[in-house]
Amino acid sequence: MPRKHRTFMSHSVHHVMLRGNNKNQIFFHPSQHDIFYDYLKSAIDKFNCKVHLFCLMTNHIHLVIETGLVPLSKVMQSITRGFTLKINKIESRTGHLFQGRFKSKLVTSARYLAELCFYIHYNPIAANMVNDINSYPWSSHHSYLQTQVQDWVSIELVSSVLSVVGAKDYQEFIQIKLTNVSEENMQFYETNDINLSHKIQSRLNPLDSSEPLQLPLKQLIAMSCEYLNIELETLSSVSLARTLCNARAVISYVAHYHAGYLIKEIALEFEQQSRTVGQAMHRFVKHKNSAELVQQLLTYLRKLKQ
Repeated sequence: MPRKHRTFMSHSVHHVMLRGNNKNQIFFHPSQHDIFYDYLKSAIDKFNCKVHLFCLMTNHIHLVIETGLVPLSKVMQSITRGFTLKINKIESRTGHLFQGRFKSKLVTSARYLAELCFYIHYNPIAANMVNDINSYPWSSHHSYLQTQVQDWVSIELVSSVLSVVGAKDYQEFIQIKLTNVSEENMQFYETNDINLSHKIQSRLNPLDSSEPLQLPLKQLIAMSCEYLNIELETLSSVSLARTLCNARAVISYVAHYHAGYLIKEIALEFEQQSRTVGQAMHRFVKHKNSAELVQQLLTYLRKLKQ
């Protein structure tokens, strides 16, 4: 039987919060911020996700991440696990660096995203770390001002929603917000406040937010082969034909992320190494038509199961 599985939305935007274990510090030296950047950039490349906003504080971190086809939990695991191992080695320490699982909130309105932009960049002032928002170096504020090269920060989405507070660009947005700082306008706006524009809404459609597929793995694979017009026996062949490689990848993706099977269980059925199956999935999600193919296969499997 598959493991307990979290449903998720692809191409969705999340406000992620990470705290130091027992509220202790996360960064012990300024150079370690660059190490965290390296893990962020690696996740962006590996999982085809986007980082829209960030602020690295002494004992906590704020991120706004847009997922691709890989769930947020997988993205965050890659970032936090790698960073923890690296810092523990540098600092000759052991144990957890972060306090439990990350916290996240789905961003579903243009105003919420705009408010997050200010809230996250204002954090160092609110914590009395600096008096000037421009003085804090470890946030995406400088990417939006274009005074610091951080080409891995995606500024287009946030920039496109700043008009909801009457700003024509980021610099004007910050000036407006700084002159009106209060508890009231620091609140987070919910989904029933202001809907996302059509442009943003089209990027936040769920790939599949229903219950996980409840299918035996062998049956799921056989039904998928039927839909993809692939001979079942060929999945375990050594052929590297593109059609066959894509079939293995999409079946693996659906079995892992939508039916909850472990990669090693899927690899066993394909008579391949777990690493080979995992790498094939991650290459697959970067293809421009991967989301469409996954959705089509999921629709087919659910319809047959009814």
